[in-house]
Amino acid sequence: ERTPLSADTYSVLAPRALGNLAQSPALKALRKRGILKAAVRCDRKKMCMKMKYGAAAGFEVELLRKIANDALGVKLNIVEEGAPDADVRLNVMCGAPHGPPQPGAAGKYYAGPYYYSSATGWLCCEVVNGGQPLADALDRITEHFYRTGAFQQAFKNWFIPETPDVERSR
Repeated sequence: ERTPLSADTYSVLAPRALGNLAQSPALKALRKRGILKAAVRCDRKKMCMKMKYGAAAGFEVELLRKIANDALGVKLNIVEEGAPDADVRLNVMCGAPHGPPQPGAAGKYYAGPYYYSSATGWLCCEVVNGGQPLADALDRITEHFYRTGAFQQAFKNWFIPETPDVERSR
């Protein structure tokens, strides 16, 4: 018997941005399940933090919600870091500060990077369940969001842009 969460979902973005990846068994299984489970450490101001009523909020949460809802047509469930049933894990270092992003270790699948600062280095998303097809899909979705401005809007919602030097001198 099918429940509303297991019913087929439709995303306008997925076929256009993902091409043949939209038909991969890993993405079909994710869409059939209806939930993207993301393990995120929520003790980092502006990236992911718990609000007073317990809900997760921040740049990573907003970006994940856009990926889940707008691109994959599924709901987002933030789970505790280290949860064994997570599909993806965020805040994974994938390159040293002041260096280029590095590929993941053998047998691990990474999407990104999605963030860089001199304090954190490059941060990527590790795909725990879904393998290389989901990692490739996340890369394409993030690239699409970057090209359309959705990524920048999510970023600006949490990180106030610096004032240009010209305006500072006034």
